[in-house]
Formats: sequence, structure tokens, C-alpha cells
Amino acid sequence: MLDKNFGSRLGISGYFFKGSDNAELFRTCQALGLSGIDLWPWNFEAQEIPKFSQKLKKSGLELVTFNIPGSVFRLGDALDSDIYSRVLKPLVDSSRELGCFELQMYCATPSVGEKEKGVNELIDAISKLFEMLPDEMAIVLENNLDQRGDDPNRCNPSRSPDALYKVVSNFMSSRISLCFDAANFVAVGVDPLVAFNQIKNLISVVHVKDCIEFKPEEHRDRSEASFLFCDKNFGDFMPTIVGSGSLDWQVLYREVNDHFKNVINPPSLVIDPFIHVDLLDWWCIESVAAFRQIQARVAEEPK
Repeated sequence: MLDKNFGSRLGISGYFFKGSDNAELFRTCQALGLSGIDLWPWNFEAQEIPKFSQKLKKSGLELVTFNIPGSVFRLGDALDSDIYSRVLKPLVDSSRELGCFELQMYCATPSVGEKEKGVNELIDAISKLFEMLPDEMAIVLENNLDQRGDDPNRCNPSRSPDALYKVVSNFMSSRISLCFDAANFVAVGVDPLVAFNQIKNLISVVHVKDCIEFKPEEHRDRSEASFLFCDKNFGDFMPTIVGSGSLDWQVLYREVNDHFKNVINPPSLVIDPFIHVDLLDWWCIESVAAFRQIQARVAEEPK
């Protein structure tokens, strides 16, 4: 984890670098002064792990988390020893070989239609997975959207800060923590400041991105409108440069920084490009610069 000097070290999600040479991801990190990578399986080839590790070490970058794609497995999906061996174990083994012991995962929509029962179902699913995972592996659970339209009752715990708190605090273990994504909370109708203060003691990763409610009459000609956050309950949101959307990142970062600046092992900050691949370079350059300016303004505020 990027757990040193909170605020000065910033990683990047490798999600939208799918299909590109991992050298492009490394070059982006180095050009923008980033410290690490939130890794996805497609950022490397399994047979090239030793080579990838060598490149990573040479670049001076660290791994933040290793993501299990929701299309492969979500917490709450059917799980037995056979499914674990075929689906999860190869990814877990890759993460361990790379020296990354935090698995970032997403929550499946519960089979029940009530939030409280969904919480209990997720706790059971995590308990079952812990029995199969190596002891050193930890889970980082991200709050997310209903992009698939399979949660009409809004009972998925990942969209509710109080539900997430109940799930993670149930274990009272360093093996499970939360990835706080403020933009995802905005897109499901939750005030990100309220959410942060509910779950702040359980956070190990903070995603940095921004969005605004998509209004076709205003935004249809914007290039950012080519890739939208889509929550089936609350509609579409358009990605924006950090600090130019619905999130007041200066207020939010002040709150986050005040809470974590003196913590021994603070969360990792990860810039999270959720943008069409054609806009990736532009978004990364502009958003990293904007976020650094926000950090500077907060640092200059009277104590």
C-alpha cells in the first residue's frame, strides 16, 4: 500500500489502460509524478509476471491493490472450492507473486430484496471467501453503482455507507477495509461528506475522480459524454476533470486530510480515470494538476 506521507503520494488506476502496453502505464505514472498503480489483470500478462515485477521495481512504482474485475467475480456470487480454484485462485496467485496482498473487490447484488438481509448475506459471503484465501490476503471493498440494473430495491450494501460500515466492522480485522469513491456515492444519491464521516475509520484507499449529472441538452456535445457513469436507479453522470464536477473536492480533501494526516498507516490516494480511452491522457494530465492545486490550497489554509 502507498501508506507513507499521506497526500504527497498519489497512485493511478490501471483500469482504462486495458489493451495498451504496460510501458504506457509506467510512462504515464513517471510523467505525472505518480507513485503507484491500482493494478488490473489486463495490465500485465500472467506469463510475464517476473518481467512485469522487474519493470515495476525499476520504475520505482508500488502496487496499491490488485483488482478482481466484477465481470469475473463479485462478493456474493456463487462460491465453492471448484469455483475458487478455477476463477479466483489464478488471480490471487498472480497478486501474491507480484507482492500485492490487497484484493480490491466489488459486491454482487444480494439475492434478497432488503438491505439488512443483504448485509448479512454479504457478511456470510466474505466469511466463506476468507476460509479459502491465504491468510495474508486482505479484501478492499469499493462502494459502487448499479450499472447492471440488477438492484431495483437498492439493497446492495456497496451503495450504502451505513451498510458498508456494518459489513466491515463485523469482522474487526485488518483483512478487510473499504475503498472510498466519492464520485460513486454522488452517482447513487449519497452525500460523499456524510459517507466519508460514517466510514472513515475503515478506509484504506481513496479514489480521486469527479462527475456531474448528465443533461443531454447541455452536455451531448461534450467529448466526456462518450463515457458515462450509469446508475440504473439515479440516472447518468458525466465524468469531469477533478474539481470541476459535483464534488467540492477542496472541502472533501480538507476533511480527508484532517482525518488522516497524522495516522501511522493512512489510506492510499488513487487517481481514478473514468473516461473514454481517447481522452485518457488529457483527463490524467488535467486531473492530476487540478488535484495537486486543491491539495496546495488546503495546505495553505490557516490552521
